[in-house]
Amino acid sequence: MSDSYSASMNSYFEGGVHYSENSPDGYFDYELKTPFRAMGSIAVILGKYGLISADYEYLDYSQAKLSSYNYSFYDENDAIRSEYTSSNNFRFGAELKAGIGALRGGYSFSGTPFVGAGTKGERTGFSCGAGIRDKSYFIDFSYNHCSMDANYYLYSTAPVSNNQVKTNSYSLTFGFRF
Repeated sequence: MSDSYSASMNSYFEGGVHYSENSPDGYFDYELKTPFRAMGSIAVILGKYGLISADYEYLDYSQAKLSSYNYSFYDENDAIRSEYTSSNNFRFGAELKAGIGALRGGYSFSGTPFVGAGTKGERTGFSCGAGIRDKSYFIDFSYNHCSMDANYYLYSTAPVSNNQVKTNSYSLTFGFRF
């Protein structure tokens, strides 16, 4: 990865006096080793009538690592190892088809990546959808809901507030084949 950065400052005073300064341009190259990840999936196809699927994912966030030829990242990598842990994620879904119509539903659970967080950072979600698919066109609607408990910190180790974060997304898709 490469970061480019610079800074500038302008000051304006009464009487028309002003000052401007620019920092030298900065450039920094480093590498990010992403966490170990393993995934397994299984699906059962129900002929022309649909399918059922399940996924399991294991991530070890504590294994992420930053490195560079001119900086050790010792403190940053130590913080990653001590504050992050492994998590287990699960996803289940099903689709039922009848003629040109289809109905879908799913559930997901993502474990917390934080050491000692209890349930903070765990994320659950569900989705549903319906669609029509013909030889020349398709129309699809989907809804996805996700919720997570999270703490908000401001300059200290004690949380300022406990939040429940919820997101809802809707999607409507039209397509034509030609």
